Amino acid sequence: MPKMARESEKMAAVGSSKVAHQRRHRETGQTLEGRFRPECLQPIPTIHLDYRNSVDALVHKDLRLCFDGNRYCVPPRYVGRQLTVKADSSSVTITAVRGKFCEPPVTHSTFES
Repeated sequence: MPKMARESEKMAAVGSSKVAHQRRHRETGQTLEGRFRPECLQPIPTIHLDYRNSVDALVHKDLRLCFDGNRYCVPPRYVGRQLTVKADSSSVTITAVRGKFCEPPVTHSTFES
């Protein structure tokens, strides 16, 4: 049994032992113990949010696009098109309509001229 379900079951058992929670619900007609049966409880599904910075960047004639002060090379077939660049602190991903095609390594060094 998942941890959340066990905890909810314990809470329902503690709550149902109190006098205040013995009354029946006005709309459902159920008591607290009947309402929160362990077999009816299910964990909340996890939602994976995309928290990365996302920008559409134009690919120039020199096969490069600019993002966050850096220039990235892409295949020639993408010249003149907008590609989506997504980045966080550890990775940069460049995607086209058909999906990911390039994931260049991220370096945190600065170049001096």
